[in-house]
Amino acid sequence: MSSYTLSKIIPSECLLGESPIWHSDRQSWIWTDILGNCVYELPFGKSFPPKKLPLTQMVTNISVLIDDKVLVTSESSIAVLSLNTGEFENKITIPHAVNMRCNDGVIGPDGALWFGTMKKDPDENSGQILRYDLGKELSVVGNNIGIPNTFVWLSNNEILISDSYSRTIYIVKKEGQTLNWENKRVWAQYSAPGTPDGGILDKRKNLLIAVWGQSCVQIRNESSVMSEIKCPMPHVTACTIGGPESNYLFVTSARHGLTNEELKLAPDSGNCLIFKLG
Repeated sequence: MSSYTLSKIIPSECLLGESPIWHSDRQSWIWTDILGNCVYELPFGKSFPPKKLPLTQMVTNISVLIDDKVLVTSESSIAVLSLNTGEFENKITIPHAVNMRCNDGVIGPDGALWFGTMKKDPDENSGQILRYDLGKELSVVGNNIGIPNTFVWLSNNEILISDSYSRTIYIVKKEGQTLNWENKRVWAQYSAPGTPDGGILDKRKNLLIAVWGQSCVQIRNESSVMSEIKCPMPHVTACTIGGPESNYLFVTSARHGLTNEELKLAPDSGNCLIFKLG
């Protein structure tokens, strides 16, 4: 079992920090503050604070493309964002109501973007799972989800998708260019206050999953939680592995939903954490 030692706390005070990625071309960590309408970038080994890129719209999910370009989902579109200029190149508009927004997602083994939508004021079944074949078509591959999260591919044909509203991680089969969503199976069930959020596979194919409300990133498989990486804030949101030798874990968090009293007890809420893997 790998060990994780807290190396750095990155001051960012995100309202809702999410979607951390390692950009190997730029040798930097990148993440979004969904409710703060900005994207952050921290070159590896550089001093604080991170570069803050204010935006004209929310970014909910980030995937690496090339050079300074990343593919993002926003409130109601998929776009290419320039990290150098902050300019958006809209690729496709999501045809949903104004009370909806995009949420988590990932580029899959097939090269398509698989992502979810949700109500801004979440309920149990208004969200969808969608697939965007880059530069081509957008299709709905799943319905009736509350808060879609995680989006971790276990293989070319199986994906883990969480519904944070119901505190459930599902395993879903891919069939062609769609998902067999109706026959999804419960992979892990959580109870309050813990809620599964963003995750990543480690080199042993275990799931590292940020648990909102439980101050930790769990290392787990389907049958059990093997260990927990403790974090100094209750609302841990997502994590990724990166660095030049892929031996660091980067964790985002949120201030949103905490009272002033809770923020006094956890002043690092909204900041990011970097753990060294041993």
